[in-house]
Amino acid sequence: MPTQIVEHRIVLCPDCHLRLGGISLARLREVIDVPPPPRIEVTHHRIYKGWCAGCQKWHEAPIDVQEEVLGQGRIGVRLASMMAYLRTVLRLPIRQIQQMLLTLHGFAVSAGEIVELLHRIKEHAHPVLHDLKVQIRASPAVQADETGWREDGSNGYVWSAATPTIR
Repeated sequence: MPTQIVEHRIVLCPDCHLRLGGISLARLREVIDVPPPPRIEVTHHRIYKGWCAGCQKWHEAPIDVQEEVLGQGRIGVRLASMMAYLRTVLRLPIRQIQQMLLTLHGFAVSAGEIVELLHRIKEHAHPVLHDLKVQIRASPAVQADETGWREDGSNGYVWSAATPTIR
């Protein structure tokens, strides 16, 4: 399905400049492409405070950004998910993730921040992983697989388990 339609109409004869009649669709030319990568969105949450003369304290406006960011970090959940996908599924090295974010989105991030973010994602996902393990162990049928994985010059393995309902 097209996401955009551009019509190219001709009204006058290019040779004698008379008005054309019986105009109809002659052919269709399809061009498939990706849109330019979006720039990174940076949202500043401005948290104001005020002085209470009654209790003699400063009070800040409440803020809840747990749907937007994981923990106290500055990287949003969509960007964090993309980094985790690039690292775990596509197995890109940290430096290539940095380069891709800079090239496509104009976002410079340190290798240390990416590593720390991946550690935070791991800690956040740990309870979910535990629940999945319990469900897998309780399943009457489990398919397991082992795949080689090389990281920082060391050979390792990734294990996966699948049941009829969980992967």
